[in-house]
Amino acid sequence: MALAPLCKGLEAALELGVPLVISHWVDGRYGKGWQGFLGGGWLLFVFCFLGFGLSVLGQYFAARAAVDFGQRLRQAVFSKVQSLSFGRLEQSAPSRWITAMAQDTANVQSGLNLSLRLLTRSPLVVFGAGAMAIYIHPAMAPVFVWAICLLGLTVGALMYLGIRFQSRVQSGLDVLLRMAREHMEGLRVLRAFAVEEDWQRREGEQVWKIYGLQRRGAWISSLLNPISLTIVYGASLIILQWAGSAVDRAWLARGEAVALLSYMSQIFAELVKLAYLVLLLSKSLAGASRLEDILAIEEGDGERRAVENGQKAEPALGREKALIRENPIELEQALGIEKAMGRENALGLENALESEQAPDRENTLEQKQAPTQEQAPIQKQDPALELRHVDFAYPGRSRPVLRDIHFSLGRGESLGILGATGSGKTTLAHICMGLLKPGAGQVIRGRGVELALASQHSQLFAGTLAYNLGFGREDASREVLLEALSLAQCGDILEKSPLGLEQPVEPGGRNFSGGQRQRIHLARALAMDPDVLIMDDVASALDSLTESRLRSALAAKEGMARVVISQRVRSLRELDAILVLEEGAAVGYGNHAHLLAHCALYREICLSQGIEVGNV
Repeated sequence: MALAPLCKGLEAALELGVPLVISHWVDGRYGKGWQGFLGGGWLLFVFCFLGFGLSVLGQYFAARAAVDFGQRLRQAVFSKVQSLSFGRLEQSAPSRWITAMAQDTANVQSGLNLSLRLLTRSPLVVFGAGAMAIYIHPAMAPVFVWAICLLGLTVGALMYLGIRFQSRVQSGLDVLLRMAREHMEGLRVLRAFAVEEDWQRREGEQVWKIYGLQRRGAWISSLLNPISLTIVYGASLIILQWAGSAVDRAWLARGEAVALLSYMSQIFAELVKLAYLVLLLSKSLAGASRLEDILAIEEGDGERRAVENGQKAEPALGREKALIRENPIELEQALGIEKAMGRENALGLENALESEQAPDRENTLEQKQAPTQEQAPIQKQDPALELRHVDFAYPGRSRPVLRDIHFSLGRGESLGILGATGSGKTTLAHICMGLLKPGAGQVIRGRGVELALASQHSQLFAGTLAYNLGFGREDASREVLLEALSLAQCGDILEKSPLGLEQPVEPGGRNFSGGQRQRIHLARALAMDPDVLIMDDVASALDSLTESRLRSALAAKEGMARVVISQRVRSLRELDAILVLEEGAAVGYGNHAHLLAHCALYREICLSQGIEVGNV
């Protein structure tokens, strides 16, 4: 990066020497006749050749340094955005992050390129030309000093106003980008509600607002040339008037008068060039300010808070932190249900069964039920996933989204999460995955346990089906991908195209239906072969038959624990336990029969969905 300013500085020095060479040439200091002509011409040719070579080298080094810096900056911004938690990302519109990674980084890269080329050269030429003019004839110092000061004040004032207007224009363009993005994404909704004209009116008002700012900024910029030319021509007239009489009186040589005018022209050209440069740099400065705000976000906002068998799992960015727990993990209140093929643990709430006698135990998180013929004692083991009294509130909101959530999920067990829209189900899934940091409590993951999330937003990317399925496990074989598709009931997707796994996927999965996108999204999570699969309403677009087959296939997969989030009781009632949420708080916990007997909200939901509750 230092080579570009060095080359430009040497180029400026050579340019400052050209008027001096011409001055000596005119005054005949290189000889008379052809000897003087060839001597001065040869020296000018050397100056021009060296200046051209240094200019090319300066341009090359500046462009290379700017490209390298832009690449590192773009990577840093991308890594920062990727490391942020969902809560932090949701504080700003997506247009902010898109503008930062695309437009702002490009503007900063372009600004650095221009700065390395001109911000070194222009000041050197301006002050060097003034110094050379004073060296040629010290009596002209006041004229050059005043001209430089007046030009500097004019350029500085216009640059200040131009940067202010450019910042406002850039902010307006960000708003227009957000509006255009929302318009394109919600075009069907706008047409369905016949509000396209209103939306177009809003966009038109924003466009005219930006136009007004750009027009005022252009008017201010247009003042630069006339004011600068007035100052330069006024100074030139003074120089010519004084130089004419000085030459007549032999106080000043003719070549020196030509050099003084050349230096004044150089000062004018470089100041005007510098002014336009700074006006162009205003975009870069505005973008750099926004990038600085993003990069200044505190580290750790995207840190994963899962705890792996007594230790915090490593964060996504690789920070090495560990917290050794002092006490062994104890399961929360549980139901022991003896099955024909053996015993397995199930989760329950305190006093889950009224008929059972629970012995008093202090300082524990579980109650064991007395063994009977139908129920077996719970065998203590580490859970695959456990939440201990978790609270969460999004930044800037005083009301918590989740309050005192606690449950424990054993390996191979299944847990359903039921609740109305806005009850915190998706937030809870993100906390389990470590995508959100709980405000209080702990998220504990068993040793070696891998989690996978199939979210309710079935996002697919342009490429092939195999490319989308391999996101979580790049080394997955063809057999693994086919097995994941089979579990997710995607047989019809493979049959419709002879390309199989290589069939194309358009951006957003536009060439698939909503149900197909959900199943492909679920297959992508299954391809990771997770120990715990979190499914956030992934069957909302499936028909009843396909959903039933999907539930049966997932239940038959051994060793994989499931967290199923849904608003349908039919999707959850066969699971080992169900957690019922209302406004972020757990109001019920247990299996289907237990909740029918002890949770009024669960019974209401069952009745609203036409499920027989019986006499409970």
